[in-house]
Amino acid sequence: MTSVTERRASDSLDSSGLTSPPPSRPTANHDRHQGLTSPSEGRPPAVPQRINKAVAARDATVPTVASEWRSAVQPVESFRCLNPRCEAPGLIQKVKSKGRPQLFCSSKCRRAYDYERSQLLLDQEVLTAALGQPGGSFRQRRDVQSALATVRRCLSHYAYASNPPSEA
Repeated sequence: MTSVTERRASDSLDSSGLTSPPPSRPTANHDRHQGLTSPSEGRPPAVPQRINKAVAARDATVPTVASEWRSAVQPVESFRCLNPRCEAPGLIQKVKSKGRPQLFCSSKCRRAYDYERSQLLLDQEVLTAALGQPGGSFRQRRDVQSALATVRRCLSHYAYASNPPSEA
């Protein structure tokens, strides 16, 4: 029967911090024998990169980005509804189809989003106008400033304008 200390010693980590031996990797001599000048040459990177890491902005050309895009980390294309008050539990799956991707789970949710966003914008307008006027005690002005900060914080969740403002 083994003691607790013996079991702990057998379960200890090796010096690399791995619980299993590292995978076998060809040596540099093997790589040079294959005609490669560096161990990673000729092989894709071990961890896929984002496109902004794979290609610098100053070096970005259509052919370069197109070839690197296939091996880059792809952005997630399924999200929850943009409406912060939506109670739909699932994700909106992007169906491979033509046209603009779906941002809301339903037209009802989109209308609720538009309404709430417009009301917050009107609230912001009233609060900003009130602060532009003289008068009021220090405490009242501080309450209105706090209310304006709250409205702006709420508006950060309503950044998408599904109905652009009409010009009159």
